[in-house]
Amino acid sequence: MRWPASLQARLGLSVGLVLTVLWLLAATVTAVIVRAEMDEVFDSALRETAERILPLAVTDIVGREDQGVTQRLAPIRAHDEFFTYLVRDAEGRILLQSHAADPTV
Repeated sequence: MRWPASLQARLGLSVGLVLTVLWLLAATVTAVIVRAEMDEVFDSALRETAERILPLAVTDIVGREDQGVTQRLAPIRAHDEFFTYLVRDAEGRILLQSHAADPTV
């Protein structure tokens, strides 16, 4: 690319190029900061959900009459499960698992 001969055109192109680079840099930094904040909020929500559900699972497991029986929760509707879980006892027996959990993993 050949620079224009006039000083005004060169200055305009230079300022435009610098502003474009600065804008891209600011947009990238903003996206990184927003992603970190959103991850923090989602992690907090997941932690809160686990704190509310875990006592129910413990009560269910402790209140069982048959020890060492695996309980598998049925899906409410067909969907992709991004968060799977297994609850094991001290001996490693599976007590509770989500429907898409793979016990071999």
